[in-house]
Amino acid sequence: MAHRRTAAGPPGRRALPPRRARSRASRYEDARSRFKDIVARHPDSSYAPRARFLIGETYFREGEFDKAVKEFEAFLAFYPQHQIAASSSTGSR
Repeated sequence: MAHRRTAAGPPGRRALPPRRARSRASRYEDARSRFKDIVARHPDSSYAPRARFLIGETYFREGEFDKAVKEFEAFLAFYPQHQIAASSSTGSR
């Protein structure tokens, strides 16, 4: 049985059926909520920088590129010396 391509995904990946696309979006929303909670409740913890970065990553994976850029810029403004910031400025991960 052939799958219909109905939901857009990252380049090079097959599109998901609508139900699976909604499920994936729901997981990103849930993860983003948890990352935001970490940043809000524990801004000085060692987990906060990665959580703030991952907020942007969830938007990026959903194709919300403007929101992702905004979050990545916020990450860089708050944590310019963080290891993730250093690796992102050199293009490596």
